[in-house]
Order: sequence, then C-alpha cells, then structure tokens
Amino acid sequence: MTFWSEPKHAFAPPADFWGKQDFWAPEVHAYNGAFYMFATFMGDTRGTGILKADHPAGPFLPWSDGAVTPRDQMCLDGTLHIDKNGKPWIVYCHEWVQVGNGTMNAAPLSEDLKQTYGVL
Repeated sequence: MTFWSEPKHAFAPPADFWGKQDFWAPEVHAYNGAFYMFATFMGDTRGTGILKADHPAGPFLPWSDGAVTPRDQMCLDGTLHIDKNGKPWIVYCHEWVQVGNGTMNAAPLSEDLKQTYGVL
C-alpha cells in the first residue's frame, strides 16, 4: 500500500495545450498497462481531455487531440467505463449552462483512448 502525504504536480500543460483554464475533475484510471487521466478543461469550449502517464502520480502528458467530448457542446466530468465486452466508453455530462437541464451521455472510445466514435 502506498501513502502520499504531500501534493505533487501530476500535469503541467505545455505552452500549446488546448485547455487554457478551468482544470478540474481529474480522475486517473489504470488501463492496458498505463494510467489515463480524464479531466475537464476550458479551451474554445469546455470538454474532457485524456492525458497519459506510466505512473498514477504522473507526470501526465496530453494523449487525446483536444477534448474527446463533442466540441460543439459544453461538457464536463468525463469518466472511463469498460463494458462487459471490454470496450472502453466515456460517460460525461452535457453542461446545464448550455442546455437548461444537464444530461448524462456516453460515447464509445477507441481502444487507445484517443478519440470517440459518435455520441449515444
């Protein structure tokens, strides 16, 4: 068992990173021998991006090309779900500030977690 006692920077965005503000709701998931951080960022709009590291404490580097949530929607709080067939999905919220009442959505992810394939 590992105990961490002091804060550590897990992600330092590169100068050209798409998310410029509002870094929040990070979750780290072990998947296929690596660690993936799903986090909400604000760029042109709010969305969930995916970062990758070899250790759960990082350092995490950008993995997805921008947000994997729909870029025409304000989205947040994305999380990884693996279905009973081993297929990865992202489950996320379509932000209430854009649609009045927020919705929960899911979309299948590519096996490498770099992109989605449609929204259900």
